[in-house]
Amino acid sequence: LLIDTVKRGAMVFQVRGTGILVPKDVRMITAQVPSKVERILIFPGATVTEGSIIAELSSPELEQSAEDALWQMRRAEADYEVDYLNQKATLNAARANTQEAKAVLRAAERLQKEGLLSDLDVLRARVKAEEVEGRLASEEARLRLYESRAGQLGPGRARLEQAKALYRLKREQVASLKVRAGMAGILQQVPLQVGQQLAPGANLAKVAKPSPLKAELKVSETQAKDILIGQYVDIDTRNGIIKGKVIRIDPAVLNGTVAVDVSLDGEMPKGVRPDLSVDG
Repeated sequence: LLIDTVKRGAMVFQVRGTGILVPKDVRMITAQVPSKVERILIFPGATVTEGSIIAELSSPELEQSAEDALWQMRRAEADYEVDYLNQKATLNAARANTQEAKAVLRAAERLQKEGLLSDLDVLRARVKAEEVEGRLASEEARLRLYESRAGQLGPGRARLEQAKALYRLKREQVASLKVRAGMAGILQQVPLQVGQQLAPGANLAKVAKPSPLKAELKVSETQAKDILIGQYVDIDTRNGIIKGKVIRIDPAVLNGTVAVDVSLDGEMPKGVRPDLSVDG
């Protein structure tokens, strides 16, 4: 007979689930344009850096369109330069006309004082001088618009910026034919074959950082109702126990189980790696 005292406290209820360890930082690399696989240089399991080239693709149509975009940009630059020079020439002509009109007005005013020219002729000379002065001010303002950032709103500048943006896009697409890892880590997948035709959006590779990891557990739907965000979890890796906390609970049920994500806070035992089977 065992005699004890009733105590008030927390009654621990354990919920179990199985799953795997997955990286938190994962990068999926996809094709940007229709292309063909020419070479595969690195295979899954290899350590890669940000600039490591995993595979090489080819797309003659893209390379041709990039060349066309380059010539369109150069043509737009030439057109813009021609427009700029024409504007400067127009401004110089307006200045010359203004100087000439002022000289004619001064001469008319002297002849008027000597009684050799009528008031009407002087008025015409004055109106002409004012007209060319106004045109000169407009041309000066237009040239300042060309030379300032506000000139980007003009038609010529807009066409040039559009051509530059198109060329940058094509150049980036051509650069994407060399499939780079994009971040340091471990190459997880390369679902490619030499000669394979790829459509835009096709998966090219998967790169993940070996740490930090999280656990993805599958818990029976009948027990998932007892799980809450922030609850403590023990992850058994068969080579040690890692402490963790529940950070996400999938709202949907799949094949009678609910997915639960667990962050790992404790020290990692030896041999821990992505896709390792664990119990939680």
